[in-house]
Amino acid sequence: MSSMVISSPRITSRCRLTSLNWCSRCECIIELSAKRASLQGLMDELYAELIENFARFDAGGGPEPDRLFAELKGILSKIAYLRTLLRDVDRELNTAEAE
Repeated sequence: MSSMVISSPRITSRCRLTSLNWCSRCECIIELSAKRASLQGLMDELYAELIENFARFDAGGGPEPDRLFAELKGILSKIAYLRTLLRDVDRELNTAEAE
């Protein structure tokens, strides 16, 4: 399992889209879209790790099933965190595109 560090994307006050002019708003939408793509890439990597983890369970768990459970919990925790971040970024993007 790779050690993946997940950091929260910075949605700064500069990207509070309601009070920005059109050009700045476009820049923020582009920035948020890039962050969303990056987060989705991390999510895809985590799903691949999850599939690998399940395959090792299916193969009998190996000599260290407790380690597999710990990895599983870590992967699921990261997925939950990323889902929250993706939801927040999507919400901000939807608000920006609606205005």
